[in-house]
Parts: sequence; C-alpha cells; structure tokens
Amino acid sequence: MGFDVPETDGVYRGLMGTAVFLASSDLHFGDRRLSVVSERTVTSALALSLDTIKVTLAMLAATFFMALIVGVLVVRRIVQPIQQLAAAAHEIRVGNLSTRVPVPARADEIHELAQAFNSMASQLEVTMAGLEQNIQKLQEAEKTLAAYAAELERNNSELQSFAYVASHDLQEPLRKIRTFGDRLQMNYAAALDKRGVDYLQRMQNAAERMQVLIHDLLLFSRVTTQAKPLQTVSLQKIVGEVLSDLEVHIEEAQAQVQVGALPTLDADPTQMRQLFQNLLANALKFHKPDLPPVILVYSEKLVDNGRDPTCWQITVADNGIGFEEKYAERIFTIFQRLHGRHDYEGTGVGLAICRKIVERHEGRITAHSQPGAGATFIITLPERQNSQTSPEIERLGD
Repeated sequence: MGFDVPETDGVYRGLMGTAVFLASSDLHFGDRRLSVVSERTVTSALALSLDTIKVTLAMLAATFFMALIVGVLVVRRIVQPIQQLAAAAHEIRVGNLSTRVPVPARADEIHELAQAFNSMASQLEVTMAGLEQNIQKLQEAEKTLAAYAAELERNNSELQSFAYVASHDLQEPLRKIRTFGDRLQMNYAAALDKRGVDYLQRMQNAAERMQVLIHDLLLFSRVTTQAKPLQTVSLQKIVGEVLSDLEVHIEEAQAQVQVGALPTLDADPTQMRQLFQNLLANALKFHKPDLPPVILVYSEKLVDNGRDPTCWQITVADNGIGFEEKYAERIFTIFQRLHGRHDYEGTGVGLAICRKIVERHEGRITAHSQPGAGATFIITLPERQNSQTSPEIERLGD
C-alpha cells in the first residue's frame, strides 16, 4: 500500500484511518531523496505543543523576572547615585557648599566617584570660606585706605593752603628787612666798623636766600592751587620758548642744545614751560667747569598695548657733573640738595616742582646718572588726558 508524503505539516488521515498529525523532513543523498515522516495522534501533538508553550512562557517569565531584577539593581546602584550626584552638584552651584552625597559601601566606580565628589566639595567649601575671609579683609582694607586717602587729600590741601598763605604772609616782613637793610648799608655803612658791615651783609644775603626760598615754595604750591585746565600743547613750541628765555645763560656757558621732534599732547602750557625751564636750567647749572655743556632733548612714542593710553617718553640728557644713582629718588624731594649752596645756587625745590607737575599730568619722571657722566631725566606723559581729569581741552601751539 503506497503513502503520499504530505507537502506541509498538519492533520491528515493516517494508515489506520484515524486522524493523525504528520510532520515530514527530507534527507538528500546525492540525487536521491529520502522523506522521513513522523506521525502522532492529534491528542499527543496538542499535548506536546502545550508543553512547548508552557516551557516558552516559563522562559519568558524567567527572562522578564531577571530583567526586572537587573533593572532594579541598575536603578539602585547606578541611576540613583548619578541622580544624587546631579542634585548635589546643583545645590553646590546655587551656593549650598555643605552638600554631600552618600558613599556606597561597595568598592566600585560609583563609590570612588562619590568619594571624589565629596572631597572636591570639601575643598571647594574651604577655598570659598578662605575667599570670603579675604574679600572681607580686602573690603575692610579698602575702607581703611579710602579713609587714609581722604585724610591725606585733606592734609595735602591744608598744607598747600598753608604754604601759599604762609609764603604770602612772609613776603611783606621780608621786604621790610631787605629795605631797611639796604637803607642801613646806604646811609650808615660809614658809621659801622668792619664787623658791623659783615653782619649787615650776612643779614642781606640771608634775606635774599629767604626771598628765593619763599618764591620757590610759592611755585611749588601753585602747581595744584593755581592749576589751569589742560589744553592741546605743542612741546616743540614750549621748549623753543624756554630756550629763548635761557638764551643768555646758554651763551655764557657756551652750551649746545640739540632738540629733536617733540609731541603735541594735552597739558597745562604754563606748567610745561616750568617743567622744561627747571630741567634745562639745571643742565646748564650743573656742567663741568672745563667742558661746555651739551644738552639733548628728544622724544619717543611708546608702543600702544591696547590697555594703557598712548604715551610719549621725553628725554633730557646732559654731559654735566652727574650724581650717584642712589640719590635718583632723593633729588625729587622738596628742599633736598646734593651740593652746598656755596657750590651751586638754588633751594632744592626745582626738581620737586618737576615731579609734582608730571604727576598732575598722570605721568612719571625718573633720573639716571653716574658721577662725572652726566644726567638723564626721562619723562613719560600720556598723549591724551581722560575727560574727568581735564574736562576743558583747547588747542594751543598748533
């Protein structure tokens, strides 16, 4: 009896005439095919299918349960600590520097991360506490400095007023001393012996020195008390006018004065004249006895760094007697002299006036020298003054 192999698996009528479930599989041997047919009753096939479904469902349930356990572990061990770190970082960002995160007991990456975060937070808290203390100290220091500055400004103002008033008040009695001294010398010199004439001459000399000193003190005080609004000034013209005023002294000393190109900048023209008058007069005065003075005046524009205002460096150099470098700061102090008044005339106020003028123009002045090698004075001045320092800018000397 023949048997046809079913084309697909399914329920068929079996050899005994009963309904069976047939499943076939082909085996190939070269060009020959062998079909293997498995026959089961429908009942047993259904039972086998149910068993398979149960096993599959059990495996799916186990897989879901394992995934649920892994998810819970991931949430507890990774997600929650990361969320805690994020929340703590936010608290620190808003200023709660005492915030810390719990450190897991197990030794893993999250444990190390939590420890590193807490260590960083502790260091940040200490650093910020120190910064707050420093800021508080700086604020207190600023208040103290502001109080000192206000007091210093008040004292300077009072000192300037005192110097100006005192100098004016001293002028009149000094004139009387000189006037009556001149009358004594003119009308009664013959009645005095040699010692009396000497005393009278000493009195006249002292009165003359006092008058020069008072005049210089007045000039020093006027740098601030009678300062004029800054204008656009040609230093080339200012130095030319000063040299014209010093023409007689230049000829007497047989001096050579070489002036290079000088800038135009915002300044008080009267004070600029006084500045260069003092520097050039000193260069003529402190020259070597056996060598005619040579004086150089030139300027250089400093490189603009984009932050500071454009500045000019003006140099006044000579070949005079010079001085020791250790006195480079002292010479700018009022009434300070490096030579006796019998060697060189003067009151020791000229260079102090120069510094005061330069500082009033927001600049600086320095000196360099060696004994017998001449002196070099370097003045640095801004090309333009800010509007708060010089609200009125006019053009002069263009």
